[in-house]
Amino acid sequence: MTAAADLHQRGLAAAAAGRFEEAVDWLGQAVEAEPGVRQYCTNLGLGLAKLSRWEEAAAAYRRALALEPGHSGTLAKLGRVLTQAGRHADAVAALEQAASGAPADPDTANALGAALAGWGEREEAARQAFRQAVALDPRFGEAWRNLGLLEAKLERWSEAAAAFERAVEFEPASADLFYQLGVARGRAGRPGPARQAYQRALELEPRFAEGWNNLGHELAALGESAPALEALERALSLKPDYVEARYNLGVTLQSLGRDAEARRAYQLVLAAAGAHADALNNLGGLCLSDAEPVPAAELYERALEANPSHPEARWNLGLAQLSLGRWKSGWQNYESRRTARQFTAPRWRRGDSLEGRSVLLWCEQGLGDGIQFLRYAAEVRRLGARHIAVECPARLVPLFALADGVDQVIERGGAEPAVDYQISLMSLPLEFGSTEASMPAPGPAYRLPEDRRTAWRGRLGAECPGARLRAGLVWGGNPVNVKGLHRSVPLARLEPLSRAAGVQWIGLQHGPQQLELAAAPWVLDWPQEDLADTAALVAELDLVVTVDTLMAHLAGAVARETWVMLPFAADWRWMTTR
Repeated sequence: MTAAADLHQRGLAAAAAGRFEEAVDWLGQAVEAEPGVRQYCTNLGLGLAKLSRWEEAAAAYRRALALEPGHSGTLAKLGRVLTQAGRHADAVAALEQAASGAPADPDTANALGAALAGWGEREEAARQAFRQAVALDPRFGEAWRNLGLLEAKLERWSEAAAAFERAVEFEPASADLFYQLGVARGRAGRPGPARQAYQRALELEPRFAEGWNNLGHELAALGESAPALEALERALSLKPDYVEARYNLGVTLQSLGRDAEARRAYQLVLAAAGAHADALNNLGGLCLSDAEPVPAAELYERALEANPSHPEARWNLGLAQLSLGRWKSGWQNYESRRTARQFTAPRWRRGDSLEGRSVLLWCEQGLGDGIQFLRYAAEVRRLGARHIAVECPARLVPLFALADGVDQVIERGGAEPAVDYQISLMSLPLEFGSTEASMPAPGPAYRLPEDRRTAWRGRLGAECPGARLRAGLVWGGNPVNVKGLHRSVPLARLEPLSRAAGVQWIGLQHGPQQLELAAAPWVLDWPQEDLADTAALVAELDLVVTVDTLMAHLAGAVARETWVMLPFAADWRWMTTR
């Protein structure tokens, strides 16, 4: 054995024992003793790479390539260390040359994908390289992992989850891989499978604070609030300064109605992170729920300073401003709400002439909102509109077909009419610059069928002969709407109304709360055919008492005296001091 060969063997032995500094010393001596042996240069490069001495490793590989130009294995090794050194263009050049010489090598394809992924704006080429690697070797776990990370970077969450699911087959003891799988599944809208992935990650690494945080987030999404709180508290016990976990704890507490604890959690988030837009936005929501619109507006403004494009804070600021009567800024910020509607016709704005034109007014939110804001149809007509079409939910069609000033009624989901302009009913106050003083009166007038009114008048006379006051009653809001639930009252709680002398109560309730009438004989249960029929009945009553905005606006539109029972923190349209 030559002296150089002996030095080389000493270096290999030291490397096998994990003594890489010593190995590099021996291998460097071997190269100097016999510089014309490619293998000596290559192994020196490997030792230097183990020490993360990337540029020196690259120099060793280039020395090897000078001895054997185009050697695919050496080119691949050079490409890998150049990638680690952040020299992605040079790395890609080396790896593409290596791949051309060894097109069936999955390791080279994987390395090329990593170099391309790090270069920037080469993601599609990187994806193809990773896919080639796993096609050549379907059991190549590292390539599946790299493919998953790339898909996650591009927010292609379903594809990322599929790649990570393959990766964990070959690295079943990797807590990080199961964590990445959980992230991808959660972002893909699969909270149940995401929970399973996080649970497996935590079985492998119980002190994984990020895993506990994300598990808590998914449990909360699944409605499992108690275990969600436990998971989030576990995350904070492992990492007390974990801002995201503290924020998620606040969100979960808020969803449980534990508002004081939620406030404290958000305040701790702000103390640690300063301007945290989501925490500021949620604190604003807690203020609104406590009927504190002034501090709520201030919090929303701070949220927008932290994140001017925050998806909710600007709309919420508009709600707070409207409740305070700050009309101009309120309507402007209210316009930031999301509607997700697409129309062929352009949106109408106040500067666009409507003289002789046609316009589509469309319902955007709840049934009560549609009835309340349809009053603006008359304002649109005054600007010279020739034809006014209204698109609305099916339940409103029979009523809106009777509205003065409406030429055409279309059920939501039907074909879009050929019109010159379109606009949401909820955007009309902005265009008309509405204030409390200039808002149109309730309306429009409804051409209620006389036969229906006559029928209800006769029934009222026959079944309520001694009543001095005939009053309609609505006690429940929309049960699938959080605000509807908050303003609802169990009918049994209103039983003292039955003792009001000379008053006959008539149920105007729709939906599942109608079942409560069975235990309340003091309220007459008179089913109505549709909202047009309800309007005809309401027009014959003396009074309507309601918690529900739909019936409040309907009764107002047919000129019946209306009392509205408001929750403590009422919706913006009722303002704060009236």
